[in-house]
Amino acid sequence: DGLVELADAEADAYWYLSQLMAEVQDTIMDDISASKQAHRVHELLRAYDPPLADLLAEHGLSALPTLRLATALFTRAGFSLADCVRMWDTILADPRRFDACDYFMVALLLLTRGDLLENQNMGTMAEKLLAAPQVVDLNKLLRAAYAVCAFERRCLEDCATPWPPRPMQSNAEALEEVVGVAQQHLTFLWGRVSTVGAQAWEVGRAAAKETAEKVAAEAPGWRDQALSAVAATAAAAERARAAAAAALEAAATERAAAAERAAAAAVVSSAAAAAAAPAEKSVSAFSGSTTASAPSPSTASQPSAPGCGSASPSRGASVAGDASSKAPTSSPAPAAAAADAAAAAAD
Repeated sequence: DGLVELADAEADAYWYLSQLMAEVQDTIMDDISASKQAHRVHELLRAYDPPLADLLAEHGLSALPTLRLATALFTRAGFSLADCVRMWDTILADPRRFDACDYFMVALLLLTRGDLLENQNMGTMAEKLLAAPQVVDLNKLLRAAYAVCAFERRCLEDCATPWPPRPMQSNAEALEEVVGVAQQHLTFLWGRVSTVGAQAWEVGRAAAKETAEKVAAEAPGWRDQALSAVAATAAAAERARAAAAAALEAAATERAAAAERAAAAAVVSSAAAAAAAPAEKSVSAFSGSTTASAPSPSTASQPSAPGCGSASPSRGASVAGDASSKAPTSSPAPAAAAADAAAAAAD
């Protein structure tokens, strides 16, 4: 049962802390909220102790108590854990929550005003401010904070006669305050821009490094792919060269065969022409002799004179027989050869 109760207590504590951090985030967690809190504390101190407020402003220490002591709800100011617990009880019990932090800061400055006014040196004053949580009694601090809270809660912002009376703010002071707030805002924005720029640079550097590593890892593969592509291109070029050479060789062979066939056809044609020429001459001679020996009709009708030696039929027949025996017999072989030669030339 004890372990179960302890586990429940831990869960409850975590839930309360989550709720507390959600409220703190919008009040005193960022730089703008801290600057606003420092301004509120300084204005409260001017209302309750104007000389001390002017002294701190003169030495540029008006924001130091808030920025160094009130950070993280006084847990880093130098208070003991027991004192922080009592202060946190007061803060969490306050209906306005973290407004009590301003009252604690004003009460702390009021309780150490004597030491601060005695030392006009800025370094000594800063040391006194940072050592104040370890010197001031917590009971006195709580009573002073309760008194400041009571005065502030009775005198509302729209009250006609606030007490203690608020000092009038001159135009120069108002302008200086506005300029200070603007500078703080610009400083905060510049810090954010610098942070974002540094983060972007880191992201870019990481991305570039990752890309370089990836390229270095894939480079051998790219080299192998390039070598494979070069080898494939060389093989394709070699195959194209071999195909072109084969085509050229086949074309040359075909042309040589065609030339040989044409030459053979020309030789055959020349031989046929040479063989046909004597036959044509013999036929021409035979035709001329037969024409000369044949009598004209007028001559044949006339009787031959006695003693003129007219040719008898037997003699004409013998002459024709001799001419026919002397004429060479024409053979069909040269004509067929000439036809083959003409067909080969056409192919």
